[in-house]
Amino acid sequence: MPGDYRSRYCVGFAGAVLEPEPPYRFLNHSCRPNCEFVEWEIQNEDEGAEVEKIYELWVHALRDIQKGEELTIDYAWDWQSAIPCQCGAPDCRGWICKMDELEICRRQRGAPASYREDADRES
Repeated sequence: MPGDYRSRYCVGFAGAVLEPEPPYRFLNHSCRPNCEFVEWEIQNEDEGAEVEKIYELWVHALRDIQKGEELTIDYAWDWQSAIPCQCGAPDCRGWICKMDELEICRRQRGAPASYREDADRES
């Protein structure tokens, strides 16, 4: 496992790494997610205290979510860390990676077994 991470499934956040601990470990990947992370930067401006940046992470719904529906985000990993995707979305990219790195990922690593070429045309 690279670095000092406790898991292979980490997400970058505010220049740091978010380990998959509750509640975030319950957010699975999808190429057509129903949620996204929103990063907030606020400043601690208590009188007499040194101004300090504080980062908060929120989960934002991209659409109405039905009771019992799985919460999903796009992990958007660097292409070097990409793993084959099996999210089942009609427009699944085949790799869990950043959209702007998808073509280089496909050139360097090929198409995973679960990838459907017609998915590109459905999106």
